[in-house]
Amino acid sequence: MSNALYLLCGLGPLLLLAYKFRAAILAPTRYKPMIQAICIGSVCAGISFALASPAAGTFFNTLTGIPSVTVLFVYLFGLLWVCFSQISVAYWRHPPEKAWRVTRRLSVVYLAVITGEVTLFVLGAPTASHHVDFTSAFAATPYLGELLLLHFTAYTIGVTAVVNSCWQWAKSTPDSQRWLRPGLRLIALGALFPAVHGLVFLVSVLGMRFGIDLSYWGVVVAPRIAGLGVPVGLVGMTIAVWGPRIPLLRQRISRYLGDRRDYRELRVLWHVLRPVEPKMVHQPQRLRDRLSLRTRLLWRLMEIHDWLHQLGPYRDPQLLTVAAQRGQADGLSAEDSMARAEAAEIRAAIEAKHTGIRADVATEQVDAPTNTKRAFASERARLVLISRAIAELSSSPKPA
Repeated sequence: MSNALYLLCGLGPLLLLAYKFRAAILAPTRYKPMIQAICIGSVCAGISFALASPAAGTFFNTLTGIPSVTVLFVYLFGLLWVCFSQISVAYWRHPPEKAWRVTRRLSVVYLAVITGEVTLFVLGAPTASHHVDFTSAFAATPYLGELLLLHFTAYTIGVTAVVNSCWQWAKSTPDSQRWLRPGLRLIALGALFPAVHGLVFLVSVLGMRFGIDLSYWGVVVAPRIAGLGVPVGLVGMTIAVWGPRIPLLRQRISRYLGDRRDYRELRVLWHVLRPVEPKMVHQPQRLRDRLSLRTRLLWRLMEIHDWLHQLGPYRDPQLLTVAAQRGQADGLSAEDSMARAEAAEIRAAIEAKHTGIRADVATEQVDAPTNTKRAFASERARLVLISRAIAELSSSPKPA
């Protein structure tokens, strides 16, 4: 993998750390050990990915003057990530007393493995820096070959234990914890990638120790597998928090799409009524109002309402009645026939205002926006139907 891909994979655990850090401080005492283990494990995973990049490996080897020492640190931080992953699952799943017993047992096991790896690395004493191809270069050498077998055996078993624990736990989660079940399954799926990564490395090391050239699998294939689980694991570790907000998000998206649709459809009616009094058009003063679709929709409705109010003295209810009857005769629904009738009445009222001819009725009788005879669910829905009717009337061919 390239340096950028290694660093990108390392960024994922650090994002999880940033997400969980505040929770680690504010969480109740019961959940602090679990979240703290997640945070520590995230740091270890991020460092392991970062040091695994060729650029970081070469720099660190040169800085320390110890050939291939960066690989050892990559392995150690990888093991620490596995250890704290198991600890976090233990505190997540079990009571504190049992989780603490599991933590002590895991600490002893992984401390022994880390001590063994450091000892084998010192005894093996690599004389040349092999960062990317460390497995193919030293799989068959004394001590370093055993180091590789020890590391990838412990690593694969540990990650597989995380996969198994999360998957089995997901089967027994109560229905009240709706989002915990998919979260655990996603964590298991995300951990499956590094488990396969470790298994491929282990097989390639065994093959090379027996004279089978599997260097391609250990140098090219295996390093690419582990990073695939990072985004899946991030979703699994956080879905229990933001998952319950998905229905609310759907509602917001649905409301936004409805607002955008109505805002566009009201444009025809707004443009038709604007000449009534152009000075009444609202000019947003704040950037927030300009960007807010709901605010602009509200002002558009208010402007249309005010223009219709000004047209009150010029609106002829008799024309409205005739047009409504004509629409019903054409087979339109009550709402559509009323919308078309009011659209025709509004157009006639605008022409009457231009000529100065007032309707021979009182203004209160034609104040349409509050007329209870309108069979619409809301003012907004009514105005949208009128705007559609005006668009249809404008596009219809005029009779010869």
